[in-house]
Amino acid sequence: MSLRTAWQEISWHAAKLAAAIKAEDVGLIHELTADVANGAMMLDDIVRSYGLESVDSGTEA
Repeated sequence: MSLRTAWQEISWHAAKLAAAIKAEDVGLIHELTADVANGAMMLDDIVRSYGLESVDSGTEA
């Protein structure tokens, strides 16, 4: 999976999460927060598999 595809997956789940939050659907919120978190971990795995080094952007997170 590419970085772009992983980001699209995270974005898709985050958009669904926003709708669940708006609807106050607690069960769906729990499910989708897990999906977003899993996507973020997958993205990190992809970055590590590419052997990409951290780059100092001059900003702090």
